[in-house]
Amino acid sequence: MNFSFNSNEEIEGYLVGLIIGDGHIEPKTNRTVIASNDMEFATKISSLLNHLEYRNSVFYDKSATVWKVAINSERLHKILTGKYGIPLGNKTFTAFEPRLVQSQLNGFIAGIFDAEGWSEKDKGKYLKARMKMKNESITSYIRKVLVEKGFQPKGHRKSEGSFVVEINKQSNVRKFFDTFNLLHSKWLLVRKSSSVG
Repeated sequence: MNFSFNSNEEIEGYLVGLIIGDGHIEPKTNRTVIASNDMEFATKISSLLNHLEYRNSVFYDKSATVWKVAINSERLHKILTGKYGIPLGNKTFTAFEPRLVQSQLNGFIAGIFDAEGWSEKDKGKYLKARMKMKNESITSYIRKVLVEKGFQPKGHRKSEGSFVVEINKQSNVRKFFDTFNLLHSKWLLVRKSSSVG
């Protein structure tokens, strides 16, 4: 099951975005862990990993009160760090950009917004798609990708130190939901609403 991705390469791009947002690569093991508060979403991630032939387990971490998908794979570990350039351990303040090819960028944006994004309505009427992280280099990279794809993203720094990327022009918001293969259930009602066509 590939949830409408065009290729395994695009699925890898999605996983790169997801892991940069809600995952970490353990420094002293071959373990990669993705966290989510949504069991259904964690199950979808497990299915994508199965499709790419990475054995994984899904479990509820009571101490962190989140669902986790754990992958013990030297192959994935090397691909994420070597091919895509994701740092080991805590990457919150590490300046880096993932090494992705053009065909992976839509997957990457979907993965990072599934991890760190949300929708909201301005003045109860105008829909926005937003995401935020404390890693300035990654939010700058996201803005660059969205600009190259014809969106007009806005960005600002919040007082607590995180960086926000926002799409708020209504035609671009509609295009955003038409373009990117978002898998998290938090987007379902937004997709169905008349505001996004």
